[in-house]
Amino acid sequence: MCSYHSADDGYAGGTEKYKTQVILYDNGLNAWYSPAQFTSTCKINVQYFPFDRQKCPLKFGSWTYAGNRLSMTSEGKSADVSMYVLNGEWHLVSMPAKLNKVRYNCCIHRFHDVTLTLEIKRKPLYYIFNLIIPCALIATLTLIKFFLPPESGEKVGLGITVLLAMTVFLLLVADSLPSTSEHIPLLGQYFVLTMFDTALSLVATCLILNFFHRNPSTSPMPRWVRVVVLGYMARIFCFKDINEELELQAAQQSQRRKSVESLTGTDIEHHTLLSEAVDSPRHAQIRENPGSAQASGMTTPVMGRKRSRHTMDQTEFTEKLLDGINILAEDVRSRQEDERLREEWRMAALVLDRMFFWFFLFTTILCTFLIFWRDAVTEDV
Repeated sequence: MCSYHSADDGYAGGTEKYKTQVILYDNGLNAWYSPAQFTSTCKINVQYFPFDRQKCPLKFGSWTYAGNRLSMTSEGKSADVSMYVLNGEWHLVSMPAKLNKVRYNCCIHRFHDVTLTLEIKRKPLYYIFNLIIPCALIATLTLIKFFLPPESGEKVGLGITVLLAMTVFLLLVADSLPSTSEHIPLLGQYFVLTMFDTALSLVATCLILNFFHRNPSTSPMPRWVRVVVLGYMARIFCFKDINEELELQAAQQSQRRKSVESLTGTDIEHHTLLSEAVDSPRHAQIRENPGSAQASGMTTPVMGRKRSRHTMDQTEFTEKLLDGINILAEDVRSRQEDERLREEWRMAALVLDRMFFWFFLFTTILCTFLIFWRDAVTEDV
């Protein structure tokens, strides 16, 4: 009697290893209870690791005696597992027995063998507590980084730290994963997808920071960004209608500029009328009483030239003052316009920040559901 899947270097059992006696009965039956220890080979399927189930067939039969000389029977449909010792990693599901009668090309008669199928299930609690839960906690940091304000300067640093933590953790977990290329373990799929999700979130963070710190003078906002991001996406993610708000601010600034320009024109007109009102009585007095001008020691042309020179000086001073005011107003308007355009880019960055948060939250939950929602997993939950 031997095991067809034996991996022993020598014969394990029998008179060579265990010295047991043969029991003789008065009816001619002989019983020989010889203990034996077998080391067998078994093909392991790790596709659902650590929620996997394994079936290892143990085939026992004789290569010497055919079925006409050695007949084998099974006392039951299952092997005797009453002496089974509990294991901390595996749970014994069942061990059915089956009698096979196979005819080989070498012989006329069939050979009998008994196949015991060892069905075991891995206990996943150790891997859930030490591998899956820490990985899920590290993955949540990918979502937390979208709550950081872009001006803090810590979004990229947090993303790189999370990615490095996932890489180091995967290197530590690689020793626990089975070394096989036939199937990718379930746990390995989860780790790889989590790292891929973290890397994509880092790329999204770079895009958000690019929008937030973009200079409108060198990079004007395209129309599609203003329509899609500031229009539709802003309303979807519960932001105010940014386009209407920006248009309202632009209208208020335009109205403010018009009021300033009208006020400046009124001041110029008022200044001109005041000068004419001050000069007109003097002209009238000179026309009515020319002798008074001679009595004062000044001629009328001299006074006119002085008066005209004084008026020209005032006009020139007023023009320079208005030019300076216009330059300052134009500088303020350009700064306000630049700040408004910068605010558009910043609001677009905030909208993208909110959008990527919900996107990666959805993809993380979806990937976790698709990976672990399997029959092999749900049966153990």
